Amino acid sequence: MYRILVVAPSNSAADVIAMYLVASGKFGVGDFVRLIGFRRLEIQIPESIRDFCMDGEYLDSVARHRLIVCTCNTAGQFFHLGLDTGHFTHVFIDEAGYCMEPEALIAASLVALDKSGQVALTKTKTISIISDRE
Repeated sequence: MYRILVVAPSNSAADVIAMYLVASGKFGVGDFVRLIGFRRLEIQIPESIRDFCMDGEYLDSVARHRLIVCTCNTAGQFFHLGLDTGHFTHVFIDEAGYCMEPEALIAASLVALDKSGQVALTKTKTISIISDRE
């Protein structure tokens, strides 16, 4: 079973990803989660994705979803759960060029490359795949 973590350097970028997923019509409430930081106010969240949002208070529940969208820094909350290496099979780091290196490493370290996991780094109009098979 795949578990995919999609991260972005900012809340607005992560919101845009979530809005695209909702607009695609292929995802209903419960199919993916937009994990938000505990300081984010509900009024700051676009209305179209509010039903998909959960905060760190429900982190155990969030971690069970197969598709999670959050910021690079918010992904660090998963370390508090003590998840097994390889819990996430794929990590996509959107707009990786705008992330500071430590932020990108937070998300990248949540996937196990030794178990055929993959990390994809994206920036405008390009994508790079990192895999242990290369």
